[in-house]
Amino acid sequence: MMSQLTRFAKRRQAPLMGATLLVAISFAAPGEAVDIRDVIKETVKSNPLVLAELRETDARNRKVREALAGYYPTLDLVAGYGFQERDPANRTFANPSRTRNELERRELQLSARQLIFDGFYTPLEHKNQQARERSARFRATSVGEDISLSVTRAFSEVLKQEAILKLAQETLAYHQQVYEKMNQRFQSGVGSRADFNQISSRLALSRTNLQNVTANLRNARINYQQVVGTFPGEGELEFPGSYHNYLPANVEAAVARSL
Repeated sequence: MMSQLTRFAKRRQAPLMGATLLVAISFAAPGEAVDIRDVIKETVKSNPLVLAELRETDARNRKVREALAGYYPTLDLVAGYGFQERDPANRTFANPSRTRNELERRELQLSARQLIFDGFYTPLEHKNQQARERSARFRATSVGEDISLSVTRAFSEVLKQEAILKLAQETLAYHQQVYEKMNQRFQSGVGSRADFNQISSRLALSRTNLQNVTANLRNARINYQQVVGTFPGEGELEFPGSYHNYLPANVEAAVARSL
């Protein structure tokens, strides 16, 4: 992910793609499973925080080019033409016979300059702007990774709450079956009231748990919409599967990769 965002940051000389305005972009057609990698990719490309950092990186890159221009020669052309008015009360004419208070100004200047030595200002300024550009690029990468982590958490939370909801529904259905059987035994005089009251309490608790889990799933989907920009449909998100092959084998390998 870091390398992809870095390459994307280096291409800031090109105009930003149209995904900037597509905050509510749809990642998949209705009924099609959504992969977490596609969600992360589209969210990073359209997130305003990431785009702002990429703009800053582009601005810093232009500052580097501006500092580099100090090494190049300059060619300046200055031209001027017009009328000027003078006050003869303050200054006398060189020619006493001249009484005109206006004169025509004509100016043409062409100058070429080449930097020889400026006290190491240009090379130091160039290095300074390069360091700022690298800092902005790393900051953009960091923001992109934070957004990717937020998307992953929101994506995983929706999947977790959907799995919990399925278990809560199965638990409620199981308690409903037991309740019906215990009710028949109690009505026929075989079962005891204590057993009937116990299963009634468990059934009520299962219904309460189902309501709580449903509310948690709704909150998870709302949080997903805030992070990604789209509201996930029922069963729309695809389980990411196992990514053990992409993870470091141990702590030392993880530290080495992070450095």
